[in-house]
Amino acid sequence: MHWLRGLVRGLADLTAGADRAVRVRTPQPEALRDLLVASGARVALDGPGQLRVTGATTEQVGQAAAAGGVVLHEMRFERSNLEDVFLELTGGKGERP
Repeated sequence: MHWLRGLVRGLADLTAGADRAVRVRTPQPEALRDLLVASGARVALDGPGQLRVTGATTEQVGQAAAAGGVVLHEMRFERSNLEDVFLELTGGKGERP
């Protein structure tokens, strides 16, 4: 049983440092990106009208959008899962189903 606790603790440690991001869909991605970058967040364009924001919470993203008059169509918190962490640690080697 001790090995099981160690395994669970190890998995928790791996995912604790997992990437956390806020995904946003907006018709004004450049305006929102500029607002968020000015507040210290890291922002990447992630498709047409979509942003991936790290270094900010959903609340901070929503407040920045509201303050700047930016319309949001979708906003969600995202955290890497164990498979993503494994692929990152192994350099993406392996096949996804």
